[in-house]
Amino acid sequence: MRSVAVLGLLTLGCADGDPTVGGRLICTTDGRRYEARVPPGQLTEIRDRADQAQLTDCHFEQAVAPIARWPEPRVERPVQRRPQPAMIVPPAIPINVPPTSLENNRIAGDKKIEPDAITQDEIRRAGKDKVIGSYKLCITVTGEVSTVSQLKGTGFSGYDGKIISELKTWRYLPYIYNGDAAPVCTAVTLIYSVP
Repeated sequence: MRSVAVLGLLTLGCADGDPTVGGRLICTTDGRRYEARVPPGQLTEIRDRADQAQLTDCHFEQAVAPIARWPEPRVERPVQRRPQPAMIVPPAIPINVPPTSLENNRIAGDKKIEPDAITQDEIRRAGKDKVIGSYKLCITVTGEVSTVSQLKGTGFSGYDGKIISELKTWRYLPYIYNGDAAPVCTAVTLIYSVP
C-alpha cells in the first residue's frame, strides 16, 4: 500500500542505505492498513513518524529478500532530434579565363574609359601619347562584378581610380562552365591614346 507515502507521513527514500533492503513497517488504524518500506537504519525514525501520525498497532517485518520497488512511472518523452546544421556550400573558387572568352558575355559597361581633362593634360605634360592599364576583374555566377584589382597601373592614380570605379559597374551574362554558371576572373587591359 502506498497510503502512508501519499499522506506524507513517511518518506520512503533516504540518503543513506539501500531502499531495496531492510523491511517494512505495517500499521493499522481505523480499520485501514498502512505499509511503508524501511531502509536499513531508518526503523526508529519511521516508527517515530508513525507515532506522531497517531497510527496504532504498528509492527516491523524484516525482509528476507530485497523489497521489490514500485515501478517508476513511465514518462514517454518525445524523441528530440538534434537540429541538422544547414548545408554550407563553400564558395566556389573563381576560374581564370582569357579576356577574349569573357568579352562576348559583357552586357553593360563601356570599354572606352577616358581620363578627365586634368589627367589628360598631365599625360600630355608627361610626354606620353598613350597609357596602358591592366586590371583583374572577377564576376559572380550571376554576372555581377565582385572584385576589381589593379595589376599594372596607368601611372596616373586619378585615372586608375576612375577605371576601377567604371569596371565595377560592368555586367555580364553568367559564364557557363561544365553546364553550370561559374564565378570567373579575367584580366582587362585598357589603352588610352592621347588625341
